[in-house]
Amino acid sequence: MSVDYDHHSPRFTETWPEQYRDMRANCPIARTDTYGGFYVLSRYADVRHAAQDYETFSSAHDDERGGIMIPPNPTRLGFIEMDPPEQQAYRRLLASAFTPRAVRAYEPRLRALVDRTIDRFIEQGTFDVVDDLANPIPAIV
Repeated sequence: MSVDYDHHSPRFTETWPEQYRDMRANCPIARTDTYGGFYVLSRYADVRHAAQDYETFSSAHDDERGGIMIPPNPTRLGFIEMDPPEQQAYRRLLASAFTPRAVRAYEPRLRALVDRTIDRFIEQGTFDVVDDLANPIPAIV
């Protein structure tokens, strides 16, 4: 079944819960023609299965199809666009920095960064959570 699905549209921003609820109920694996066409999985079990079956559902970036970004990004976006075994080599290099202990040790610095970021826009009385907070914090960290 084909659906009208554009995750970059203003309509999606306003109605995404309803769109996913409708797809889960009526067509949990849907196809859209947007951005050259792709499939949308709307149930957790299907998404989990696809994420774990990298041989069938590759995340690797290549010159022919790009990567997993829709629309495609011209270059690979880190190890999110890699498959095993290449991905595991990078994950092993970074794993010790993301243990619960390592993350807890970084918490005071992260809180200070978030506080400073919020201080930049708090007096305005409004902010965009993505543009003003969710984008800059990971880039700084």
